[in-house]
Amino acid sequence: MLRSLTVRNFKSLDGVTFSFEPINLFVGPNASGKSTALQAIEVLHALIQRPSISEYFAKERGWDYRDLPHRRNLSRTMSWQANFELRSSPDVEPEIYRYEVELQPRRNLGIGRESLVLTRPGRDPIELMTRTGRQTRVFDEKRERYLTQKLFNLPCSALQALTARDGSTGSILRFRQQLQSFQSFLLWNPRDLRRPHQGLADRLGPSGERLPGFWAYLQRKEPAKAQELLLLVQRIFPRVEAIQSSGRAGWAWHHLVIHERIGDRVIQYPADQASDGLLRMLAVFSLKFVPDPPRTITLEEPENGVHPHLLSQVISHLKDLADRKEPRKTQVFMSSHSPYVLNEFADRPESVHIFEKGSHDPIPQVRTLKERRSVITAAEGFNRSLGDLWYSNLLGGGAR
Repeated sequence: MLRSLTVRNFKSLDGVTFSFEPINLFVGPNASGKSTALQAIEVLHALIQRPSISEYFAKERGWDYRDLPHRRNLSRTMSWQANFELRSSPDVEPEIYRYEVELQPRRNLGIGRESLVLTRPGRDPIELMTRTGRQTRVFDEKRERYLTQKLFNLPCSALQALTARDGSTGSILRFRQQLQSFQSFLLWNPRDLRRPHQGLADRLGPSGERLPGFWAYLQRKEPAKAQELLLLVQRIFPRVEAIQSSGRAGWAWHHLVIHERIGDRVIQYPADQASDGLLRMLAVFSLKFVPDPPRTITLEEPENGVHPHLLSQVISHLKDLADRKEPRKTQVFMSSHSPYVLNEFADRPESVHIFEKGSHDPIPQVRTLKERRSVITAAEGFNRSLGDLWYSNLLGGGAR
């Protein structure tokens, strides 16, 4: 999992360092850097998965890369330094990968420098890959020597282009797989959750797209998991008798149909008539049943459209994803403006990152809730929740 990240000169983040846990909550006022932190994590994935980082910025994000460096930094170079812990099984010591990359927005956006260093338990660090401009060196662990090759104007990470035939070791390919196994979820959009899907889908889209196709996939491929997912939904919506897909096998269009008990009758209605809360809960719970779960997910404001009394169920489910054993463990990053969500992290103060940015601060200050333990202890005698403290701005990171 991603243990630490230092981001320099990317939007409002310039020299900000994070230390991460299996599940991470970003809280703070608007424009304090929470979404930028999620985006900085997603850039690591885009470098590996997208054919061009400049096209990712322009077409997927709608950013002009010349505007991304921090306004008060004279350098135009943006950089990421990330430390990952990877375990082959829960009972072994982790291997530490340090990945560094610099983006240089000159006439065209390019990667000026990139490196990957591996440290095994009790061993000296090994530089697996280093790239400067077009020159790339790859360490062949079997032959114990470096191979050099040219990657002409590659607009993405060199890790994306390397294969075992190029001398890439299993260590490099394993790290690349870690970065590739990522999914970013935006705000759950009820319109996208209701939209029919053609064919089966083994995962949801960023805004909840493909939910009918995913439900059809579970019913046909994993019926026991479909029943378990239904039971999770029924704990919150006990009147729901069944959820079915109206599509047939093959590339048919799949529509969700809800069966709900009203007194002595069971009525059926399409997803167009289902509540936003029901569909959002179905989407959140679906994350547990993805056949090849992503190693990392980012979510924005999972509380949207969910009743405050049900938020504990949502957060508990996300904690379960983060607490699973390898290889099904999923590291979770989320932002929130809800004091009710914050209340659910009283047992994990190290997982809460409080963002603050005053009117004269060019760079957000980020502290963990664990660092505010004295404030929490002092307020315990007043029987106040974390949400109350945050709402009163006693924890910092409140609206000004």
